[in-house]
Amino acid sequence: MTYAQTQIPFSDIGMHEYRHSIQALWERNVISGYGNHTFGPDNKITRAELLKIVLEASSAPIGNQTGCFNDVKDEWFAKYVCYAHAK
Repeated sequence: MTYAQTQIPFSDIGMHEYRHSIQALWERNVISGYGNHTFGPDNKITRAELLKIVLEASSAPIGNQTGCFNDVKDEWFAKYVCYAHAK
């Protein structure tokens, strides 16, 4: 399958220089973008986003632990932070 044959998953990566890499990570469920079907390819990445990408790419058994820190309750990134903290 070539990239030209697949659907572009995000509305803001059309001709971006890293669109093929972004799409490959999306196809492997490593990245998911934002709820409005954008990825923000030129945005700065947060620590939580980077942690999610690294752990999802590693195929680690992340689980669903939350509440491992006072400021990490049940946010979308909690399971990644708590998994990393446990390791």
